[in-house]
Amino acid sequence: MSQKGRMPEALVMAALKDLRKVRPIVGNNKEETSAILYLFALSATARELSADFSVGIDVGTKTNPMGRDLFLRNFRIFHQIGSSNCFISEFGDVNGSIRSSDQVANSNFLSTCLHRAARLARDGETYPSRPRGAGLLKCGILIPPSSYYGVKLIPNWTDGVVKMLSRRGVTPWHSLAIVLLRKYEMQFNGSFTEALCQLVGNTFDPIVASCFLDKLKAERSRFKPKEVILVSDVADPLIRYTPAEGEAGDLWEAKRRIDVLEKFIKEKGFDLP
Repeated sequence: MSQKGRMPEALVMAALKDLRKVRPIVGNNKEETSAILYLFALSATARELSADFSVGIDVGTKTNPMGRDLFLRNFRIFHQIGSSNCFISEFGDVNGSIRSSDQVANSNFLSTCLHRAARLARDGETYPSRPRGAGLLKCGILIPPSSYYGVKLIPNWTDGVVKMLSRRGVTPWHSLAIVLLRKYEMQFNGSFTEALCQLVGNTFDPIVASCFLDKLKAERSRFKPKEVILVSDVADPLIRYTPAEGEAGDLWEAKRRIDVLEKFIKEKGFDLP
């Protein structure tokens, strides 16, 4: 039976939780999540600009405002939950914030990492700088004739994604694709993986898309979803996991953190008062 629509809530939420990185000590999951979302937002931008991501794209405020706006829009698609004040700021959960997706990208990437690298005007800086060996992008490269607000893909970018997402030697590429592409309509009458591959090919630049497709096809035997029924009545399958109006932002995030802390205390065998 042919289907057209968006992926169902249960599938997307399961994929989001599958991306959660469990660590014995507190790690920098938010920074790694942002880095991966920046990578794919830039890849989608490169495709829209018909640019070679391995050479670089300009996202300077004055030198290429259209490219910068496209990047911010694509980041918003991957990062923001619907039109709410909630975001995927850490894989595995939905978080409330008083900052918009644009503010996050501007303050954490464009106005810090990229701006700093552009000022150096050398060969660029690798991003992210941690964990070691997990670089995805080279920032602050020259885009002729004179802009140093260029960003390009590092050849071994997949190694960085694997380092940040792999657990027990397995990287959940299907889960990553499902979360990234949850807002896009898809159509299929057979293999869900093939339909997902088509969506990846239509969204990202040829270099990233080609590697992504290879990973999905290689992982096909490990990904065995139950029958997927697409839905047509939601703009974002994760929207139900956002707080009610008026509860987002700092207060909602504080409540979420308290819940996490209480769960941790109980797991350690202490009784809460």
